[in-house]
Amino acid sequence: MPRKLLLSSPKRYAQAVFDLARERNELDVWKADLDAVAEVFGDPVFLGVMDNPNVLLADKEAILKKALPQLRPFGYNFVRLLVRRRRAALATGVMREYQRLLDARRGVIRAQVTTAIALSDAEVLELAARLKGLAGDKQVQTTASVDPAIVGGLVVRIGDRLLDGSTRTRLERLRQSLAGQGA
Repeated sequence: MPRKLLLSSPKRYAQAVFDLARERNELDVWKADLDAVAEVFGDPVFLGVMDNPNVLLADKEAILKKALPQLRPFGYNFVRLLVRRRRAALATGVMREYQRLLDARRGVIRAQVTTAIALSDAEVLELAARLKGLAGDKQVQTTASVDPAIVGGLVVRIGDRLLDGSTRTRLERLRQSLAGQGA
């Protein structure tokens, strides 16, 4: 049961922050604060200090102020809340969930494209235009990365969908098909 609670916590925190940001018309302000928090809390050493029960809360707060001087008061209070509740490890998850909520509100869907060789900017734009058909009426924001292990073709993750058109996967399917026929 505690594991389920921990898994749902980033969503609950993100939803609460998102609701507050929407009410105050500060969606982008909160996005900037959460990005900064996630970057700092992404450092395992920093996170270890924030989660360490032997470090005094006053010391943690002093460290937070130095590490995140750009945070607005509400952002700082939110981070203090995570640290006080020993939920600092959720910071990155809260930021990702907040981004998902922000994207949904703005009609944006993100696509991660992996290819064996780097795509040109023009190819990325063309691919984004083609992916728009899969995204309905949403705007597609594409991020491209390179993984030579896929051999050729491409792998696209758009929203919850995974489209694997890689040569590696096609070869694996062919191998399994041939192995099944030999039996």
